[in-house]
Amino acid sequence: MKDIVTKWSTNETLLQSYRSIFITTQSIFLAIGVFTTNNINMFLPICIISLITIWIIWFPVVKSRHLAVDFFKYSLELTEKEIAELLEFCKNEKLYISNKEIRKKANSILGCDKSWRLTRIKIDLVIPILFTVIWTILTLMTFNN
Repeated sequence: MKDIVTKWSTNETLLQSYRSIFITTQSIFLAIGVFTTNNINMFLPICIISLITIWIIWFPVVKSRHLAVDFFKYSLELTEKEIAELLEFCKNEKLYISNKEIRKKANSILGCDKSWRLTRIKIDLVIPILFTVIWTILTLMTFNN
């Protein structure tokens, strides 16, 4: 049980750190992007790097980390029998994260009906979408100048 608490705490800390790092990174990219909107040769690479950072790095990393947090958080509430049942098909959090069918089955044991709760939707989905919208607006402004 102590091992699960440690893993939950570690993954929760990492999740918060990743969110902070990515939001800070995007803020820096946006500041640079705003100052380069008058130069398409400087703006475009920054915009592309930023969007790659959001959708190929940020989103998948944060999503997998919040799934790991859920795996350990909800495991804390299980009985010994439920933990044994869970471990029969889901040996670790990596399987839980990577395999949607295993995650669905595990969630029924964990009592976690879905991973995208309202707070997660706002922080882990809406914020990346808003950054993308801002980049889209800046790109349109840059091409219209």
